[in-house]
Amino acid sequence: MLCPYCRNELDGKSRKCGGCSGMVPVVFSGGGSNFRGMNSQMGGFICYLGFFITGIIFYLLEKEDRYIRFHALQSIVTFSSIALLLLFIRLPFGGARVLDIMYTLVLLAGLVLWVMLMLKAYQGDEFELPLVGEWVKERIRK
Repeated sequence: MLCPYCRNELDGKSRKCGGCSGMVPVVFSGGGSNFRGMNSQMGGFICYLGFFITGIIFYLLEKEDRYIRFHALQSIVTFSSIALLLLFIRLPFGGARVLDIMYTLVLLAGLVLWVMLMLKAYQGDEFELPLVGEWVKERIRK
């Protein structure tokens, strides 16, 4: 396999090129181009773009690419959980000041997580979240 940046021969074990030190994108499907003609990294990125909605769409439509399916399912589990937590915080005690602060902190943490997961997916990193990642990997293997 050749580095897409400097065309140096890669050893196949590392994601980092020895010639230019560039990070080599990982393609899990073997073809490089899959779901509707886009590469795996772009598909993983889009799985997070619309929170759990795009995750559901990609999980239902993509049947072969493990990388896209991993990020789609991780997006579904993570962001639907955050949405339910935000709903739970807001519903029962609408006026409590402590809960307003908690709501804001969860929302900000969710936004930071959202951006981080999109960047990791676009870089070709199959980043596993604690608690969620291992469960998602087990489901994808089946």
